[in-house]
Amino acid sequence: MQIVLIVMAAVFVGAVIHGISGFAFGIIVLMVLPHFFGYSQALALVSFTTACVLAYNAYLYRKHIVWHEIPLALGVFICTDFLAVRLLKYVGDDPTWNVLLGGVFILMAAYLAWGQEKFKIKATTANAVIFNGLGGLLNGLFGVGGPVAAMYFLTISKTKEEYQGTTQMLFFIN
Repeated sequence: MQIVLIVMAAVFVGAVIHGISGFAFGIIVLMVLPHFFGYSQALALVSFTTACVLAYNAYLYRKHIVWHEIPLALGVFICTDFLAVRLLKYVGDDPTWNVLLGGVFILMAAYLAWGQEKFKIKATTANAVIFNGLGGLLNGLFGVGGPVAAMYFLTISKTKEEYQGTTQMLFFIN
């Protein structure tokens, strides 16, 4: 029963933070689930629960979705996500992935804390490919591709609602 309560608490906190920022559900939940499940199983559980959160948020912001931004981002994200998942299938549940996941979390936190002001991302096709490609790679390997893709969409979105609607639909379709 303790495990169920811990997992439910992680999902609740992740959903609240995701609702505010537009990402981070996977980051929060993946800090907890690998302690109770194998790494691959934890990623699968995060993917399923994330789909529920994304569907709800995409529905809330459906009028603000910028549909023409989704196809390129989705195509690149899916291709790199697929390649990363295939890689993960071959390397298995090695504990090294937990260490790498921690490193990814540290790099993301450093960027969010100090890098946002120093590095400005321009809304170009090349940047869309780079950021969504990297997001797909991180999503396939660690289940946390949202923040990297979100960095790009934060630059091209005119409003908070446009950002939320477009990213939530992108991630839901993915």
